[in-house]
Amino acid sequence: MNEMPFLEKTDHATAKAQTQSEALMLCPHLQNFLKLRYVASFWRNRNFRVWFFNTQGLSKREGEIGALIFDGLELAQIAKQLFISEATIREHLKKIYLKMGVHSRTEMFAAYINTCRKTISDSLS
Repeated sequence: MNEMPFLEKTDHATAKAQTQSEALMLCPHLQNFLKLRYVASFWRNRNFRVWFFNTQGLSKREGEIGALIFDGLELAQIAKQLFISEATIREHLKKIYLKMGVHSRTEMFAAYINTCRKTISDSLS
């Protein structure tokens, strides 16, 4: 008889599942933390943002402007980076809002977060 049962041979997947289950019992908020971390990975993922704007029917330039807004840049900074005027940026924003069916940056962010949430729900179920 083995005096050290924790040294019994188990396959890697079983050991990992047991460890995760034990961790969740010790810290019930761990699952929420892991979900939040997963959501945060979408926010930082530029490819996901590009995909998001493509699914909204935006042009390449509009998607580029949307991504820069999500990066936290002001209109003047975006204009300088893209070598276009602030007035042109405002016109692009009007088109972005119209195509996405939103009225502000806040609503645009909310649409993005809802898409992230749905993507996460679909991938976790």
